[in-house]
Amino acid sequence: MHLINRYRFMELYRVTIRIILCLGFAPIIGFNENAELSKIRNHILYVTHSGNIAESIGLYHQYCAITGEDDYDLLNQLCLVVLGEGSRSDDPEINLLTYFGAGISSNEHAVPILESGLMSHNPQLQIVCLNFLSQVHHERADHTIKLLFRTPNPVIQLEAAFCLAKKKHPHALAQTEALMAKFPDQIKVVFPTIFSCIGTPRANSILRQLMNDSNEKVRVESILTAVEFDRDDFLPQIRRLSKQTHPLQQEACAMALGHFRDEKSVSRLEQLAQSTSPYVTVAAAHALYQLGRKEYRGILQEAAEAKFPFGVYLLKDVKEAKNQLETLCYSANPDIRLNATIALLAHRDPRCLKSLKQVLVNRSRKLVVKAYSPGRSLMFLKYVSPESLDEQKAAVVPEVSRSIKTKILEEAMNLPDSDFLEIADAILDSKQNELVPHLVRLLENIHSPKSIALLKKYQQKIGAPLVRNYCNLALFRIREPGPYEQNLRTLVRDQYHIEMIQFTPFMPLELRLEEPSYQLTPSQSSTLYVEALEALTKSQGENDVKMLLEAMEKGNPKNRYALAGLLMRALQ
Repeated sequence: MHLINRYRFMELYRVTIRIILCLGFAPIIGFNENAELSKIRNHILYVTHSGNIAESIGLYHQYCAITGEDDYDLLNQLCLVVLGEGSRSDDPEINLLTYFGAGISSNEHAVPILESGLMSHNPQLQIVCLNFLSQVHHERADHTIKLLFRTPNPVIQLEAAFCLAKKKHPHALAQTEALMAKFPDQIKVVFPTIFSCIGTPRANSILRQLMNDSNEKVRVESILTAVEFDRDDFLPQIRRLSKQTHPLQQEACAMALGHFRDEKSVSRLEQLAQSTSPYVTVAAAHALYQLGRKEYRGILQEAAEAKFPFGVYLLKDVKEAKNQLETLCYSANPDIRLNATIALLAHRDPRCLKSLKQVLVNRSRKLVVKAYSPGRSLMFLKYVSPESLDEQKAAVVPEVSRSIKTKILEEAMNLPDSDFLEIADAILDSKQNELVPHLVRLLENIHSPKSIALLKKYQQKIGAPLVRNYCNLALFRIREPGPYEQNLRTLVRDQYHIEMIQFTPFMPLELRLEEPSYQLTPSQSSTLYVEALEALTKSQGENDVKMLLEAMEKGNPKNRYALAGLLMRALQ
């Protein structure tokens, strides 16, 4: 019997059964309804396995018309089949969307799909799957991660070591030791962070050995790692290292001694404050200021007055320097203005407002990046022109800049509400699209009458579709009365045929040492579409499930694999 005819027969059958039961009869029935429904479900999955996803979704709709309700178990199976087929595709774009979908599904049944991605020959796909699996506590997943140590790619091996270390896996230490033994010395600089993550007595012992390594950069990184993980048990060794003559090491030690507020090291810090290296001098002066020796702020203020950018940035911790920072906010040097503004913002001083708006409202297209001192213990922010970047950095530095600016924006929330809303108004009015998604989230969190009024104002902004749509999305998420849900549904339907969902660029390891992970997130051009779908499906309403299915059925075929993961998460 043809499948559709069977559906019609079953509907007639179900109606007949209801009538018979209402009349009080108990006939002998030779037709097994559950068996027939099972056959139909299996056929839908078979069609999905065959790659006819749109057809299988159409059959699912007919199935629901007969049963009168959605079958979430069947939908989960359908999505798993879609992801499974995507993982076996020869198209790397489909693979990437598949592993993104499997990762965001938060479904344990999708873990094997991520595991299969670890065996890919594409390093980016391996890292994507690895970082999703690092959030999963699953013995089978851990076993698969360990297999990555057999890969010839050293970056993948290091990522696997980071992953096991963060999971506190019992084999993390042995695997990391083996890696360090076979890697060249110039790679050793990344290992202190891994051993600090592991945190066992043996790992701590190795970290102490690395503090005495023949390579000064390894020693410096070990000191900085002890600070990052707040390991004051390493203080005795850091004190000894501070007495050596290596300037990069002295700089790192001075910063560490100040961080740990080590009173026993005051005399040594006073000696370091007289160093011929300006980096060591300001690091030691900053440490002494932290230890209550307020007279050493003079060294920091003199460095800032001399336009030494590291000195300007360190004034963020010197409360007596607010007036000086206000003056520096008007410096002719753009990097000095930038760091003075950030330092004044750290003091939560509203006098930074004018220059802060200039930082966040980017009319010059310049990017903001971090610059480090030779000992990597001091930092300041600087502007770079996109035209000055090589091809590799041109792909990733804009994302780095966006991340820095979003953190500045979050810090701006510590200003008075009226000042923050003035900044938000300037960003939305000037269409700073890179900051709009994060900004509207912050306005949602404020959830005050004035922040809602600002969202409503820009939800009507002509000539700025991204701003308008994000404000609409925010108003829907905070359940503000209005046409926002319908607007959102219209937006999603209009986007069904968008080009494949794009993601932020792959971040090279050297740009990720501060945060050894790679989070796959949609790029600016795709974020709105994904967030709109997420917002609609979080209500777990029948119409929202149907909308995701409709997007999978009628939208760009490649997007189906990411949408399958969103649907699985919505069904939980």
